Order: sequence, then structure tokens, then C-alpha cells
Amino acid sequence: MRGIQPFLSHFTAFEGHDPNPSWAIAKGTAEAWKERHDPNLRVECVEVPILWHGAYPVLRNKVSECNPDYLVCMGYFDGLSYAPELFAAKGPGMCMEMLARNEAIHMTDDDGKYYDPKQAETGETVPIDPSLPNTYSTLLPASRFQDRYPEVFTTSDDAGGYLCNFVFFMSMGHFPEIKQKGFIHVGGSEQTIADGIQVLTDYAEWLAEMELAV
Repeated sequence: MRGIQPFLSHFTAFEGHDPNPSWAIAKGTAEAWKERHDPNLRVECVEVPILWHGAYPVLRNKVSECNPDYLVCMGYFDGLSYAPELFAAKGPGMCMEMLARNEAIHMTDDDGKYYDPKQAETGETVPIDPSLPNTYSTLLPASRFQDRYPEVFTTSDDAGGYLCNFVFFMSMGHFPEIKQKGFIHVGGSEQTIADGIQVLTDYAEWLAEMELAV
């Protein structure tokens, strides 16, 4: 058996948060599992740029390289200046995004570019890919996360329409070979980072146990 490979993606620095807390959780989870020296499972990570047309190629190339069985994408949401009411409703800890939407909002990326150049004039939200469905539902076991960590997890049907939603949507619309995949928003406190590492390490352990039981 080649073993199973959970795969964690996270973003570069965002709105002055450097490193991005999602990076701290991804890196911490990978290091925690590496210390266990379990030959049946390897946790891989990739840092995704906050670029409309640069994020997915980075993720796609790393997925192609690692051939993972599971994919958890993460992004930071605590205290962001855009859509503050939306993100405040997600709570301070971790939020499982349940629905990826086929839409890119009128907001520039780290290169100052919109998803569609026409948005500079229209100011409108546009489809990410008109050939794909309007929405995708997460394939992560949301109920398991909530049942085991009710004090940590909330859920949401709106990932925000910016790069987090974009990466979530592209992940769901592609990589059909990946068994479980989805997106989790995380807060920036030290407690949330510690909780995130614990939650995802526990998830990796559960995946390994399931695989060995087959």
C-alpha cells in the first residue's frame, strides 16, 4: 500500500497578516504528523498566492505532483476589512464552508488585477467558469468536525466570493479523483492555530485508521 496523503493548501500573507494563520495551521499539522513517523500517511502542504489567475495553477501543479487522496484548503477570515459582517458571523475559531459559488467579486488581487478586466468598469460579480455548475457542496465530513469539536467549529454557506471561494470552487470543480475535499476558514488567535493543528492532526489520524480498516 502506498499509504494515503492528505493535502493542505493555505494562502500567503493577507491584509498585513504575515504569516497567514492558515499557513501556521498547515505547517504545524504537517510537522506534527511527521514526528509520528507513520509510513502509511504523509501530510503535504502548499502555499497559494492571492492572485486570481495564479492561485489555481499553483494548487493544480502541487496536486499533480503529490497525487493526494484528501484535500483541505484553508484561508484566514478574522478581522478582514472586506465583508466584515459576513466574516464576523463565522465566529472566532474555525468555519467549515459548505458551499462553493461560481462567482468572483469585484475586488483586486495582490497584483492589483480583477478576475475579469471588465470588472474595473462594471463593478459587477462575474462567473468563475460559466461551463461549471453554480455551486458545489463540500466533500469534507462536516458533521464529524462539528460533533468532535463543537466549541471550535461553525459552518457557513458563503465563503466570501474572493480568493478563498475561488480556490474552494476550483478545487471542487476539478480533481475528481480526490475522495474528500473542501475549505475551512480560520481565525488568527494562538488558540485557534493550536486548535486547528489538533483538529487536522486528528482528521489525518482518522483517515489513516479508515484506510487501514479497508
